[in-house]
Amino acid sequence: MVVTNNSRTDLSRSTISGYSAGANKGFTLLELMIVLAIVALLAIITVPSFNDSIKRATLDAVRNTLSESLNLARNEALTRKVQTVVCARDIGQGCNSNGDWSQGWVVFADIDADGSFSTRSDQLIHVQDRYQNIRISISGPLQVVYTATGTLQTRVGRSIEICPAENGTSFMGRRMTISSTGGVSHQSDTEC
Repeated sequence: MVVTNNSRTDLSRSTISGYSAGANKGFTLLELMIVLAIVALLAIITVPSFNDSIKRATLDAVRNTLSESLNLARNEALTRKVQTVVCARDIGQGCNSNGDWSQGWVVFADIDADGSFSTRSDQLIHVQDRYQNIRISISGPLQVVYTATGTLQTRVGRSIEICPAENGTSFMGRRMTISSTGGVSHQSDTEC
């Protein structure tokens, strides 16, 4: 007995709920709108946290750079056996008198020990350019002065706070301290 099957099954022409499997090759407008809405929602959620991550990274970079500059000044004081100064930078290469560290800072060997930079007598060691949208506050005198023995001239520890420049933010800034012996350490975050 021979059984023949004249009905042919062709999967490419099968239909489910009236749609042909080979005919639907794109997205409907509704599907596209749903995907765009999801992408927009994710962007709204993630952009603020991304901006906060950028702020935190910038604050960390400023703290690390300032810490390196302070350690450089201390090491140069010990190596050269001369007073070194780290101060807020003015428009040129000298120290400003208002303590505005947002313009950057200067490290120099203060050969004449007068606390101010002079191109004739002192030697410039490092100039740090400004960081955008950053506020740096330092306790005590406007300059950090290391003696030839690497200790602070004032013999009193100092604290430095690094915060975003916007007023009224509740963002956590960075804090560091300089001990009376001249060592720099990073402390816990501080509220700005």
